[in-house]
Amino acid sequence: MKREGYKCWHRERTDGRYSMVRFEWHFFGSPSWSIVRDEGLVIGLCLLFVNVWLRIEGPAFPCRSFGAGREFRISIHDWAIWWNLWTDNNGWSSKMPWYRNGSFHPVDIFFGKARYSDETVEEREVLVPMPERTYRGTAKLQIASWKRARWPFAKRIRRVDIEMAKGEQIPHPGKGENSWDCGEDATFGLCGPARSIEDGIGNLVASVLTSRRKYGGTDWKPEPRQGGGDG
Repeated sequence: MKREGYKCWHRERTDGRYSMVRFEWHFFGSPSWSIVRDEGLVIGLCLLFVNVWLRIEGPAFPCRSFGAGREFRISIHDWAIWWNLWTDNNGWSSKMPWYRNGSFHPVDIFFGKARYSDETVEEREVLVPMPERTYRGTAKLQIASWKRARWPFAKRIRRVDIEMAKGEQIPHPGKGENSWDCGEDATFGLCGPARSIEDGIGNLVASVLTSRRKYGGTDWKPEPRQGGGDG
């Protein structure tokens, strides 16, 4: 069985206007119910982990301009209840009353909010090997914890936080989606789950190589820089 799919019906009129009805489904979603008035009218529902959406466009429900959309949504995810009561779905304002755009976290009420703490297990300078040369940085192996006051168990993860040294950022091509990210970009570090500092270095190398291949192709190489070395 396909995890997701859609079915679309549309009709074009002689005056150039058209009507469209689109039905979509997606399995394993979070419970929710929503109405969105933006690109036509979109009605969404998720029960028993099956998401369905009905989208209608036409003279009765034309697409609105940017910033004119509205959303009514009630959803349950991340152990909380979230709601938007006919709010602007293209932005957020500090003047919005809490009861129109907010959330309720039952777990926080009963067990207390999760308090974050971390413990550094190991910290040292590292070399990050790339095809053109190695780059210098500092890595920390940490145990990050989230503990609730009225719950005996804490959530813990081992992670590695790598910060590249000044002038040692690892280059990769920009996404090219805007005028300001068409040139060369760079990775200043990476923080994520890892069992050891070596695993964290491997994750960083894989992340940069993936960005290079995705936005620059398999033959992409960084521009030559003065003062570069092998660390």
